[in-house]
Amino acid sequence: MRVLLRCDDTEAVACKFDGGFEDLLDSCETKLGWRPHALWVGGVLLSDVTNLAENDTLHCERNPTSASHKRAAEEGADPLIGVASSQITVMVKAQDGSDGDIYFKVKPSTKVQKILKAFEEQKRVVSGTYRFTFEGQRLPDIRLPSDDTIAYWEMEDGDQIDAFYQAEGGGCR
Repeated sequence: MRVLLRCDDTEAVACKFDGGFEDLLDSCETKLGWRPHALWVGGVLLSDVTNLAENDTLHCERNPTSASHKRAAEEGADPLIGVASSQITVMVKAQDGSDGDIYFKVKPSTKVQKILKAFEEQKRVVSGTYRFTFEGQRLPDIRLPSDDTIAYWEMEDGDQIDAFYQAEGGGCR
């Protein structure tokens, strides 16, 4: 099926997909360079593809809490137009005082969890030992499935992900 993708006031882009809603999201991500947070058709939030018709126009929405999206809007830039396909460097910094910031050279299409898992592997800790934030927003738990990409979080070259040691327990005697 062929649909048109529109982000704010940008020109509509054609997108083809075969299958269900996840296939549509994957096709949107391939075409736009970022995975939509929400898709709307005719003012209605789209949750499946059963009522879509050929050449319907879908309105794409990014993560509404993204601080870099807000910053770009304040600067008058349109953060929804294009994402570079070149690699960027992202640093993961442990906030527990341990040595060794770890730098990752990644593409915008790289899943964030891949970086977070690699960070914990290099620190030689059990998965889920750290909680991660980007620009004050909590990133998804690495033990749960997530398709969030670097582009979805609008990370740019030189950005930093903060890693906080996850304290367990807290019981009193």
